[in-house]
Parts: sequence; structure tokens; C-alpha cells
Amino acid sequence: MTVEERVARFLSANKGKTFCDDCLAEEVGINRHQARNATAGLGVAGMFRRDHGICSRRAHDRDKKVIRV
Repeated sequence: MTVEERVARFLSANKGKTFCDDCLAEEVGINRHQARNATAGLGVAGMFRRDHGICSRRAHDRDKKVIRV
């Protein structure tokens, strides 16, 4: 399974929640660079929505680039 497939599976299982690349990397067990590349690809493909917002994990108190189903 590719990194992008792992990220897509995690996001689909957590439908309605938003994740920044940092938290997504931690959840999926990949590095931040891999998460950024995967979310960029998924966002362009139109399968997921990628924009600015607040991460559901609330590990940060700032507006960041997040992705969700």
C-alpha cells in the first residue's frame, strides 16, 4: 500500500475531521514530508478537500493547511 493510499484510508475512516500534515503524519506513522506530498496529491485529485482551517486534534492554536473528506 502506498503512502497516499494509507493517508486516504485514514482520512476516510475519520470522515468529517480535519488534519494538518503534522498530525496526519503522526497518526499514520509517516514523516511530515510524506504527509505533505500525499495530501497535496489527494487534494488535487479532488477526492479530499484541502484548505486552511483548524486541525481536529487541536494540537495547535493557529490556522493551518488541513485536509478532510
